[in-house]
Amino acid sequence: MGGERNLYTRLSAIENLEYFADLYGVPYKNRKEKIKELLEIVGLPSNRLKDKVETYSKGMKQKLQIARGLINDPEIIFLDEPTIGLDPIGAREIRNIIKRLKNMKKPLFLRVITCRK
Repeated sequence: MGGERNLYTRLSAIENLEYFADLYGVPYKNRKEKIKELLEIVGLPSNRLKDKVETYSKGMKQKLQIARGLINDPEIIFLDEPTIGLDPIGAREIRNIIKRLKNMKKPLFLRVITCRK
């Protein structure tokens, strides 16, 4: 996970995904459908998709990061501490997204740091 550094905060969620789809060479004819599918997977609120990312909560930005990472349909998905800094509800939402990704039968590597005393 790239935190918030790998998003363009002055763009909307849709504009960010369109930009990265173009960057990764996602065919234009499939682009809108792919973006819609990814936004459904991560569960970003549909009434906020055209708002600038700078107005999003940390959890919403994290969801957008996941969608961004999936835009080019990678063969393997790496998630590095995807719930770090999130409140319990946001962390649960991210874990539910991870379950959906697992059900998509994609290889998924998850790095989680645990605290020990």
